[in-house]
Amino acid sequence: GVQGSLRRWIRDFLSSRKSCVKVSDSFSSFLDVLSGVPQGSVLGRKLFTTYTADIPTALSCACALYVEDMKLYADPIEDHRLLQRDLKYIYSWSSL
Repeated sequence: GVQGSLRRWIRDFLSSRKSCVKVSDSFSSFLDVLSGVPQGSVLGRKLFTTYTADIPTALSCACALYVEDMKLYADPIEDHRLLQRDLKYIYSWSSL
């Protein structure tokens, strides 16, 4: 695993972040970001793909990963049970 100063640097990169939303010319208040990686950052993309790399191997449905997003694909008529099972798996995985 990652240790030492690199681990501390990554921890600092992911913690104490704030975010706001812009709609037209108005901005929301800044709120703490409690999870996830900064969207659009080069390191954020790498951390996301490294962290989630094992998920597709455990799924029954088709899965597409792109940058910081994941999408599950299933035929809604035939595979809805598989999709539900995969969503439960991802939910429990993300709650660890």
